[in-house]
Amino acid sequence: NIAFVEGDRQLNYQQLIQHVSQLSASLTNTKNPYRRVVIALDRGIDAAIAILAVLGAGACYIPLDIKNPANRLNYIINDAAPQCIIGKGHRPDWLETSALWLDIDQTAFVQSSTRWPAEVDAEALAAILYTSGSTGAPKGVALSHRAMRNFADWASCTFKISRYDHIASLAPFHFDLSVFDLFSSLSCGAAVHFVPAGLTLSPSRLTAWLREQR
Repeated sequence: NIAFVEGDRQLNYQQLIQHVSQLSASLTNTKNPYRRVVIALDRGIDAAIAILAVLGAGACYIPLDIKNPANRLNYIINDAAPQCIIGKGHRPDWLETSALWLDIDQTAFVQSSTRWPAEVDAEALAAILYTSGSTGAPKGVALSHRAMRNFADWASCTFKISRYDHIASLAPFHFDLSVFDLFSSLSCGAAVHFVPAGLTLSPSRLTAWLREQR
């Protein structure tokens, strides 16, 4: 079954597991396991792979909106104090941290020397999502594995999601509704289609895209 669709790119579940396990191996093949990992990628397949890989490594993911100003991004990174940042390409000039920069495109064919996925406690941190900060500095909202699992299970049951469904994903990964897009949908074997950013400004084009993607 197809897991993710982004434009002309798509991954089935077998390919997704392969990509996730390879990136997860890059996170676990260290002397000191990473506890917090920042995701500095645009919403889409690569960011979803990174999130699943971080969780598979037993770490907590912290997604960024990389379109934000550099000072805001650095504030969040300094506040979260991650040990690793997953991005694409070379380390950006604006980054003001000693955390390891990991290019997601350079993690293929890495073999893990540890058990995967890692076993974690249900009360352990799964994600830290930062607020908009409209009333001051952004604040990190901590979500446990149990909290995310409870919501994902409730949503998949309430909306009766199945492996025959196609889910349109619009929520940025730093918003909590992305828990539905990623975990409610994938846990039922559904296909997640990432809505192209430009379509949100054109209702007629968005309607046509939704019809085309079923």
